Amino acid sequence: MVISRYIGLAAAIFIGTETLLGGAALAVDGTGTYAATVGSSGLLVRGTRATSAVRTATGRFEIDFADNISQCSWVVSIGGTATTQPTPGYAVVYRSSAATNRLVVRTYGTNDAASNLPFHTIVVCDSPP
Repeated sequence: MVISRYIGLAAAIFIGTETLLGGAALAVDGTGTYAATVGSSGLLVRGTRATSAVRTATGRFEIDFADNISQCSWVVSIGGTATTQPTPGYAVVYRSSAATNRLVVRTYGTNDAASNLPFHTIVVCDSPP
């Protein structure tokens, strides 16, 4: 796995896909892969097999996907939805206990307080759920 530093943001990590999965590139729109870009208002800006997003409280978002993702892996990162750099912060993600196709994302500012920040999330399944 290749990990590189992002110039200017000490906390950012990028993973080079050229060495993942024994040299195979990771396809972001392949079978069993889901993605969502969500704005700070909770709007689903774009995605792959993401069906809706909503902000339910300050810094708390729910994202629904087309299928059951309970046996998949997911990651989230603060990220802008267009060409502007987002406010620094961090995000955590977990599957909702209310629905097998839903993720809950919590976003926080650098002061550790809940904050409405834009983010990107990706869900990868070994095989279609």
